[in-house]
Amino acid sequence: MTWKGSLAAAVYLPLVLKLDGKVQAVETLDVEAEKIVAEAEFKLEEFSKWASTEDASCQPRLLLLIEVFKKQRAASALYPVNMLRNYARLLAETPLIANIDVDMLPSTSLSDSLANDEGSREIVEGCTKKGYVYVIPAFETRCGGPSYADSAAIMKKAELLDPIRNDCLTQFRQKVAPACHNVTDFPRWFQTTHAYSVHYRPEFEPWFISDRLKTQWYDVRYRGYGKNKIIQVAHTAASGFAFYVHPSGFLVHRQHTESSSRKAFLQVKFKSRQNPQLLNGSLYSHIEELWREDQANILAGSYKPKLDQALSACIVGTALSWWNA
Repeated sequence: MTWKGSLAAAVYLPLVLKLDGKVQAVETLDVEAEKIVAEAEFKLEEFSKWASTEDASCQPRLLLLIEVFKKQRAASALYPVNMLRNYARLLAETPLIANIDVDMLPSTSLSDSLANDEGSREIVEGCTKKGYVYVIPAFETRCGGPSYADSAAIMKKAELLDPIRNDCLTQFRQKVAPACHNVTDFPRWFQTTHAYSVHYRPEFEPWFISDRLKTQWYDVRYRGYGKNKIIQVAHTAASGFAFYVHPSGFLVHRQHTESSSRKAFLQVKFKSRQNPQLLNGSLYSHIEELWREDQANILAGSYKPKLDQALSACIVGTALSWWNA
């Protein structure tokens, strides 16, 4: 494991159930569904035991979230990515957090830098007292399959240059969406040993380290694929946070099969150019409309991310002893 610190994760289990044309309540799951839930709970318990055994400092907090659907199509497309990010954050009790997607491997250097008293003190002070967020440069692999990411994650920064020259490693989404990470300024990152300031530009969507309590929440209306992280980063920038790039830590994307949400989103996006009728009632159109409205609200200073009721109750209540401590 490349990450040596605290770990919190929200795990999602969609269930497609039907009973006389109506969705069953979670409290009345049938025998088959109960077996699925029990198996998921068992796997989480086993993972927790394994993680704790591998490294005594890593005792993950895990939350299993179940959602019931009437149709498989909805279950496949409406992945609640931002809701999961919020609940994972809610499990954390450290001063700082980093909402990192499960397919992004934190480098050993990131973990080591935060374990170092001097390095961690600078980042904690920046996040908690100065209103900084620390961008973590992200890379993707082009060689060796998923396991190559495991190897890259244990490399030091200088050691990344060779795989980059060989085109085995590159800036995340450099070819398909360069605006998402160009702001990070990768050439500068390789030349410095200190954190440096960068200025937000539209479409920027880095992963970053931030204050646990002050971080902007993720808007739960963004489900499936598209703009879910971009809107949170735009809100962060508009709220006065300053972006600094972490000097040594980085992330490496671990290759995986394309999600059904992403397939559905991009299929409509590209095919609608020849057939505009595909836009009618599509998730792509819904997300794009949300994004346009929320951009305008951010500029007007009136944007507030939508949270689900249960999360809101946890934030303002006293049920979670560690949350506002």
